[in-house]
Amino acid sequence: MGIRKVVPMHELPTVIPQFHREVFGWLGQHGESPAGAPFIRYHTINMPSALDVEIGVPVASAVSTDGRVIESTLPAGQYAVLMYTGPYDGLMQANKALLDWAKARGLALDRQDSPNGDAFGARLRVVPDRPRRRARSREMGNRGGHSPGRPPSVPLARALRLRPPWRTC
Repeated sequence: MGIRKVVPMHELPTVIPQFHREVFGWLGQHGESPAGAPFIRYHTINMPSALDVEIGVPVASAVSTDGRVIESTLPAGQYAVLMYTGPYDGLMQANKALLDWAKARGLALDRQDSPNGDAFGARLRVVPDRPRRRARSREMGNRGGHSPGRPPSVPLARALRLRPPWRTC
């Protein structure tokens, strides 16, 4: 369950907690419970302009929606995953490490060019449910894809644990 909206990059630090509160409130009003940690799904990224994001929480089964809060499903597939622990301002560098890791191994991710920026089948960030502290863990993932001439079964289900200076442990 989530709220999908196109927002400028500079508004994300405000929009993310606001929408998470709204989705949790909606779930409570409808007698539903989250089935996992909150997430941010990036449908399209255009850093200089805006990002098409879905901000929400997973639920165990389909739930009827009635407006702003929507139901969606993550596509099935194998995902490249990175667990990052550190300050928020290190997320972009951590994500770059994940993308570089995939590229160095010749792994295609589910990404397409679009008029609105880089479009993704499933690119998300999950914030584990942990007490607030300065260095929080965040899990980022990109669904594997395939391109013409590349088999669709590229193995991407590998978990990395990266820490500054972004080496595998």
